[in-house]
Parts: sequence; C-alpha cells; structure tokens
Amino acid sequence: MSIEIEKRFRNFDYELLKKKLAAKGYKPRGFLFRIVSYLKTEPQQVLVRLRDEGHRITFTIKEENMDSYEKEFEIKVDSFDMARLILNKLGLKENYTLEKYREIYDMPDYKTELVFDHYPGCPAYMEIESETELDIQRVCELLDMDFNEPQKWSAGDLYLEHYGIPLKRPLLPLDFANVKQYFTPLITKNVKKFEKLLAWQMKNLLGGRYQLGEMIGTGGMADVYIAEDTRLSRKVAVKVLRSDLA
Repeated sequence: MSIEIEKRFRNFDYELLKKKLAAKGYKPRGFLFRIVSYLKTEPQQVLVRLRDEGHRITFTIKEENMDSYEKEFEIKVDSFDMARLILNKLGLKENYTLEKYREIYDMPDYKTELVFDHYPGCPAYMEIESETELDIQRVCELLDMDFNEPQKWSAGDLYLEHYGIPLKRPLLPLDFANVKQYFTPLITKNVKKFEKLLAWQMKNLLGGRYQLGEMIGTGGMADVYIAEDTRLSRKVAVKVLRSDLA
C-alpha cells in the first residue's frame, strides 16, 4: 500500500505548462480512466474509489486533511469487475461512474508525479502527487505555481464555473460519448466553448478509441456518427463538431 499527498490546481495555462515540462525534458504518458466513486462512509467521511487507469487498476481511500492537501491510501487490484462486486457486497453504495483522460508526467528527480486530468468537455485541472509536502513545494517553484491555491473544489465546480452546469443534478454515468447528450440541456453559457473543447479531446486525447462508422444525423453545428468503442466493445453515438466551426 502506498500513501500519497496531493494538491490540485485549476488556475494555470495548460499549453504553457506543457511547454515548460517539455523544455525540462519531461514527457507525458496518457491513459483513459474508468472510475466508480462510492458514497462517503460514516463517520470518517472518506472518499472510496475504484479506478481502471488504463495501465493498472487501483482501489483508493482519500481523506481530507486539516492542512491544505489530501491524503490518499492506494492498493493495486487484479480485476476491476471483481473488486467492484466485492465492494458492492460489502454494502458500499455507488455514487457515480465516470470516464476521464489523464496525462501523467513522472518527475523522479522530485519524487513526484504530475498529472493533467481531462473530464469530458471540461478544461483540464492539474494534480501534483508525492510522499512529502516539500517535494510538492519544489515542483510548484519549478513551474511558478501557487502552492497555497485553495483546495476546496471538485470537477463539478469546474463545470459550474465554465458552463453554468448546476452542482445539484442527477449523477448519471458520464463518459466522452454521452456527455454532450447529458450536459447540453444543462449548459447556460459558453456552449460553443464546450463543444469545441469536447471535439479537441476526442481528436487529440482519445485518438483511435472511437472508430467512426456511418453518419446517422446532422445538425447546425455537428454531425452524428454510429461508432465502435474499441475499449469497451460497444456501439455508441458520437457527435463531431463540424470542421468549419472547430
């Protein structure tokens, strides 16, 4: 079992930080995540999650610290489906399931892992994970990041900030294929920003995961294709922003 300290950041220039990391010789590894999050347990109020990270499967417990970081306990497991079954048998109630894409930068000289997390249609946020607070501070200094940036926020807050999507909404399973159908009725601002970013994610992050087939519909801004999700072996409908609007 490993124990990590992590800090999250939402106020940064994604492209600028990528250039800084590349200039210092760091290269990313990219993986598609599948996550099951469980309702917080009483009385500790810890967050329990099961994650298929593309290159490994992990079971984690995250607890908030009175200091300005979170502590995460993590073990690796062999089977996502079997671990999910066991947790359900133990009485843990699933809160939500989602898909995201993670870029991982290993920084062994700082004993640190830096990641960019991309939720469907949402601007990236960054996490710095290490065993010590000092190492996180060193990476913040290297990249001109504010170590004291507030930590009390979630991905839901990002959807609210950028698109006006309310925090109080049904927590339906969320992935890159269904996010447009699910969120479009909830968006109150920056609709074009959402669609443009989602199209960028589908093209630049997911690569060839979704194999597009026959076009089954078209609209004012996007075309709809029947597609094969090559990772989960399922048929999905994918909306692709028209090239003249991207």
